[in-house]
Amino acid sequence: MRQKTKIQKMLELQVEEKTTALKSAIDRVTESKASLEHQNALLEEQKSKLEEYSACLEQSNKEKLMMYTNITHEFKTPLSLIIGPLDEVSSKIKDDEEKSLLSIAVKNSKYLLELVNQILDLRKVDSGKLVLKR
Repeated sequence: MRQKTKIQKMLELQVEEKTTALKSAIDRVTESKASLEHQNALLEEQKSKLEEYSACLEQSNKEKLMMYTNITHEFKTPLSLIIGPLDEVSSKIKDDEEKSLLSIAVKNSKYLLELVNQILDLRKVDSGKLVLKR
């Protein structure tokens, strides 16, 4: 009987040790789970902030593109209205000096119009309506 009690005590001790080890492992898993849940919450918060920031950037980009469009059209219309009459007057002038001055005005007006058109093209590229080819 003593032998049986000794074996039983030894088994009880082993069960107790295993139970303690198991409880310790459960505690570590619980802590890890809590830590992961906390990190997950932080990531969700950052994701939300990034989505909000992205939406703000997108809206800002739309407003920038609209501003480009408005500004360039404000330049383009008057320039087009200047170039036509300048060309017409230039063809009627006989004096070489006056013709030269008008030619400079026409040339510079056309140059400005080309710059405005390039800005419009950049706006189209920026908005995805025009694709650059290499």
